[in-house]
Amino acid sequence: MSWLLGPKHSRPETVDRTSRAFAAPAAHSDFWYEQSAHGTQAGIGVSSDSAMRISAVQSCIRLIARCKAMLPKFIYERVGKEGKQRASSHPLYDVMHDQPNRRQTAYERDEMQTAHLLLRGNAVDEVIAGPRGFADQLEPIHPDHVNIDITRETRRRVYDVSSNHDGKARVLTQDEVHHVHLLSLDGVKGASIIGLAREGIALSQALEVHASRFFGAGARPGGVLTAEGKLAEPSRTRNETAWNEAFGGAYNSHKTVQLEGGVKWQAMTVTNEDSQFLESRSFQVIDICRIFGVPPHMVAAQEKSTAWGTGIEQLSLGFVVYTLAPLLVCTEQAVKRDLILNPRKFFFEYLVDGLLRGDSKTRWDNYKTAIMHGVFSPDEARRRENMNPRSDGLGGRYWRPSNIQVDSDTPTVPSAGGNGEASIADGSDLSAELDRHRNGETHA
Repeated sequence: MSWLLGPKHSRPETVDRTSRAFAAPAAHSDFWYEQSAHGTQAGIGVSSDSAMRISAVQSCIRLIARCKAMLPKFIYERVGKEGKQRASSHPLYDVMHDQPNRRQTAYERDEMQTAHLLLRGNAVDEVIAGPRGFADQLEPIHPDHVNIDITRETRRRVYDVSSNHDGKARVLTQDEVHHVHLLSLDGVKGASIIGLAREGIALSQALEVHASRFFGAGARPGGVLTAEGKLAEPSRTRNETAWNEAFGGAYNSHKTVQLEGGVKWQAMTVTNEDSQFLESRSFQVIDICRIFGVPPHMVAAQEKSTAWGTGIEQLSLGFVVYTLAPLLVCTEQAVKRDLILNPRKFFFEYLVDGLLRGDSKTRWDNYKTAIMHGVFSPDEARRRENMNPRSDGLGGRYWRPSNIQVDSDTPTVPSAGGNGEASIADGSDLSAELDRHRNGETHA
């Protein structure tokens, strides 16, 4: 493997616990709360798998992955200078739109691909030839099982796969792989969001560990034990053992314990640190939303103010433009580079219209304006509402206001009237026509 540039990624060092005493630590010992690695200032090791155990991280990744996977995805053919049409006969159409391999649907693979991107910065598929062409199957490879480098001669990527579902190690060339990655610091592979933001995520983990330990161990129910004089060692040990057994654990609250030697219970007031604990956890949820670019309200996090706009339409638009769009563009361009043989004629694209739909009144007002000015035909508006074309065949014709002149011999639809209102071939009013669509009525 000397022709690969750069050393292999070394495995993270593990903590040697063989020097510990053989006896098992007590149930309330710090041993059970120590981490096997210390990669952050919080003293907690952060990995992609451990980050997914944080509810805010999991919610952000699940939201982005699901929204991206649910979008319709098509192979288009360029028509004329600026036109396009769906290329349903293209060999890649079924691969990207329906089933990329023998066991996954297009939704399942896209959801997994996005999770790999957000957690590890890279998503890798082996391209396998078959009846549908050179890209008959897109077989996913877990990013943890592949090392990505470049060759000295060609400066193209090579993928050293340690193992996969078949358990075989092999080296794949760039032509045999479909690779999507996020922000790259070396131009070869993507950087993990989890790794770049590990300090903030480690703080969230530390807060969760603290909360779990507080309620799980339960050795601090809100007070201290006092005695008049100094307790002998046997009595002190028995009192400590009885206390931990009685109150250790979340289900042992409000139990009764009998202490000896004149030991008394003295209640304590709530400290400033405890009163700020919930606020600190709430701030960390907002911080994680900031890391992934997700509006807090979309993961059920309440925020007093938001910079994402007001109204569902504006909030959805902000999420699509600033969070989903970069993921969609990098995926579309990776498909163009790796899978499409004739990119001048064909291209891959996600359809985001469904996420940008406003309320019904706003949509129909927009349709009315677009149809009146000849931007949409009635059938195009109906298609956006998942309705069939008009049965009379007139829905494909374009309208124009009667007071607008066009440089053509014969307008597509003759105008009827000089008041500036658009009209249709059968003489019916456009507003009435749109009202029928809005109310779900259809032509006979």
